[in-house]
Amino acid sequence: RHIMFRAATMQNMYGKVVRIVGIHTDISDIMVMQERLKRAKDAAEAANKAKSEFLANMSHELRTPMHAILGFARLSLKRVDKEKDEKLATMLGNIHISGERLLNLLNELLDLSKLESGKTSFDFRETDILPGLEQTINELDPLLLAKQITVNVQNRCNTSVVVHDSKFMMQVFINIISNAIKFSPASSPISVTLKDSMLDDDVPALQCDISDKGIGIPDKELETIFDKFSQSSATASGGGGTGLGLSIVREILAAHGGKIWAENIPTGGAIFSFLLPRTRRGYYNAVNVT
Repeated sequence: RHIMFRAATMQNMYGKVVRIVGIHTDISDIMVMQERLKRAKDAAEAANKAKSEFLANMSHELRTPMHAILGFARLSLKRVDKEKDEKLATMLGNIHISGERLLNLLNELLDLSKLESGKTSFDFRETDILPGLEQTINELDPLLLAKQITVNVQNRCNTSVVVHDSKFMMQVFINIISNAIKFSPASSPISVTLKDSMLDDDVPALQCDISDKGIGIPDKELETIFDKFSQSSATASGGGGTGLGLSIVREILAAHGGKIWAENIPTGGAIFSFLLPRTRRGYYNAVNVT
């Protein structure tokens, strides 16, 4: 940036001689830098969108042959005489289990890619969030029974009615609660608390806290666990999973105009909290809004 001083002498309207000093600043370098930054930002956004669209297309194409593989594995398992050919039955069972795991990964990749590329349609309606939460807990009942875990729900809101897409909000609950089940010790409780809160810009919101009694999350990873393919170093060795569930949750909540974060509980365990605005703030990301 160049700064130049210029001075001139002239008479004013009263005949007095005055001296005027002007400062000229050359901001061409700043403008060039800003343009370069804008181009880099646009290029990065275009590359990220292209990547998301590529993953969405690939995930969709890969699901078709995977469904066929699973179908043949199921059919073969039904026809094989497990008592006479136990080894073949075991191999077919392993094919089916591995196929299901791969299909789950493809489905999550497809969901996340569609969310990131803005191709997901939402149906936002002003409805009670509790029925979806209760249905989620019922669907997760086999996992809860296997570890003798109970889910305690407390509704401290003046009203649990909030504008949301009930289908996608159930996906949020399933991903977070199933994650809590996975890392909770047997016979321990999981708590779900709904309460009134505010977003950063003083927008009224519904807050949901989901806490468990598990091993917690290393403090330095409380932010990165929401990144794609990221798993906590404290749990990745035995928990399994794709590392996409929390990324999907973050994208869904962002489309709702909300946010999510994680904290450790001093007495043990972790708590995942998210906020949903009660107004239609932030719904411009949705393709279809009812």
